[in-house]
Parts: sequence; structure tokens; C-alpha cells
Amino acid sequence: MGLGIVHSLVFGNGENNAELREAMILLVLAWFLLMGGITLAVCSFSRRKIAQETTQSAFDNAPENKENVKVISKSYEIGGIAGATGTFYYIAFEFSDKTRKTFEVDVTEYALVAENERGILTYKEYGDVLVFIDFQSQA
Repeated sequence: MGLGIVHSLVFGNGENNAELREAMILLVLAWFLLMGGITLAVCSFSRRKIAQETTQSAFDNAPENKENVKVISKSYEIGGIAGATGTFYYIAFEFSDKTRKTFEVDVTEYALVAENERGILTYKEYGDVLVFIDFQSQA
């Protein structure tokens, strides 16, 4: 019975019902476009999530590096988004080959480290991402 109603709406009961047919066709097309858009959004989200998990896994599996370093400088910046502010602390280290890398650290580590101090830096590096793990002073 349901299909008979749809058939009579789309094709009419022998009378010319072109406007109703066009409306139904547009409704069906809109339905397919909507479902296609939802499918694309879900697929895109899934692909990004898989890429993010792969990157996180690769970073987690990256080796910890331990290097003899010298603290070159300490700095901080105050910033925020939408009314919330925070302070970000940074320490720059010089490696034995004279390269320099800057790491974001927590306030405790920032307070415990002095410029020109030497020690062992433990960190992870994956691509452009640097993560501070520990600094042991050799004072």
C-alpha cells in the first residue's frame, strides 16, 4: 500500500502531475546529497583520527634522547584565548655540536634551572615536535 501511494504521487493517477514529480525528484536528490555529505564528513574525520593516532604512536615509540647541554636562555610569554590567559615557559639549550633547541617546560622546571647551567637533557623529538622530559644538572 505504501509503494502505491508513492507511485501515485510520483507518476500521478493518469493525470499530468509534473510539479509534484519535480518536487519528489528534488526531495530524493536532496536526500542523497545530504547522506553523501554526512558520509564524506564521517570518512574525513576517521581518516584524520587514524592519521593522528599513527603520529601519536610514532611519537610514543620515538626514542628518548639524552644529551650534554648548556642552558642558553630562559623566557616566558603570557597569552590566552577567549578571556583565559596562561603563562608559557621556555628553556633554550645548546648542544655539544653548537645547535640550539628551545623546549616548553612547566613552571617548576623553569624555576629550578639557571642560565649557563650544564647538565643532561632528556627529550623526545619526532619531526618538528620537541618534548622536554627532564634536565639533570651537573653543577
